[in-house]
Amino acid sequence: MLVVTRGDEQLVRLEGRRGWHFPRHEDGRWGGFHPSDSQAAIDDLEKLRSKGAQYLVFPETALWWLDFYGDFAEHLDSRYEVLERGESCVIYDIRTARPRGEGDGTAEERRSPSAEVIDRLLPAGATLAVLFEGRSGLGLDGDRVIEFAPGPDDEPAIEGLRQLIASGVEYLVVPRSAFDWLDDHADFAQHLRERHRFVTRQQYLCEIYELVDDSARD
Repeated sequence: MLVVTRGDEQLVRLEGRRGWHFPRHEDGRWGGFHPSDSQAAIDDLEKLRSKGAQYLVFPETALWWLDFYGDFAEHLDSRYEVLERGESCVIYDIRTARPRGEGDGTAEERRSPSAEVIDRLLPAGATLAVLFEGRSGLGLDGDRVIEFAPGPDDEPAIEGLRQLIASGVEYLVVPRSAFDWLDDHADFAQHLRERHRFVTRQQYLCEIYELVDDSARD
């Protein structure tokens, strides 16, 4: 069993099973670094499959990989069976690869760890806006999810947020891919954090805000 670790030996001590670090050195030690990109992760995985690896485990501390290495996650979902996808871990059976093109879901249909967080924390049927990504970007379902793509200036972005509220949008999701944009737009970020209710920040996944009517706060 391959386990995505940062060298934690406890994670590869599996009773009745043989655990390997992923990534790993030839001598079995943790590789000492994260893959540089998705292709590097794919190459490492396929190399270890050829050496006998049968399962790939993402513990809770490594679920961010499935957002950060998007093409790697797509490779896994299109070629291997998911045995478990929960809050504490994701497990793939990598013993047999499907032929390319016979996956059980496209990138648009793949549910990300961020989608799991959203489903767990927000009411069923809530209407969401995702900053610079639509429902396909996070693998979310239904017409209740829209993309919010504000321009480069803060004031129009704030006005766009108010228009979202007027149209009935209840929550704003800021995925990890938009964290830098939020950091670069201090006025918008300040308005968001002062005028709307903070729900959660998942360091490697997303931030979520409830879009209350900020006019009531004046």
